[in-house]
Amino acid sequence: IERKGEKTLSFVSNFGDDINQMIPYTMVSPYNRSANTDAISNIVELVSGGITATSAYAFNPTAKDLQLYGMSNPELTFELKYGKNTIAFSATRQADGDFAVMTPENSKIIFRVAASSITFADTALEDFLSSMPFIEMITNFESFTFETESGKNVFTMSYEKDDNGEEQIASIKANGKEVEKEQFQTYYQHLVGTEPSD
Repeated sequence: IERKGEKTLSFVSNFGDDINQMIPYTMVSPYNRSANTDAISNIVELVSGGITATSAYAFNPTAKDLQLYGMSNPELTFELKYGKNTIAFSATRQADGDFAVMTPENSKIIFRVAASSITFADTALEDFLSSMPFIEMITNFESFTFETESGKNVFTMSYEKDDNGEEQIASIKANGKEVEKEQFQTYYQHLVGTEPSD
């Protein structure tokens, strides 16, 4: 998503990545951060389901029409790639509140699209970011280090495969001493569930 005067927003999906099972989408620009699953899913569903034009602002637009409707320098450009396919369009908000929209496939029409169909045009950058600062799968790590006023604790984990061939924790040690893995897993759930208020 490119919006005039703002940094380009780029996301990738992690559906085929076993390491990132809890993070369906990652923002890769302007930051490398976990993305807000709901925000990105809404865009994907909206665009893949088809954005409907209510009418047309112009047919066979001239250079004057492109200038008039802001399509010679659009406010927003959008591109969704999946497999070998691409969905793309450019859009500029009009005085009536709707958007003038053009697609690479159809340069002969400036479509009129309701603002409610392009809700992400006004979404703030922070709304695209996951509010969870730390959401890695517990099985992605070999060790954790927690340092508090009372000292440093290094937790190390060993793994084994279950009957289905899936990796699970065999044991957890804290500073070399074995601890209850269920207790540590409960603690880890609190850790990944930590959500800042701002």
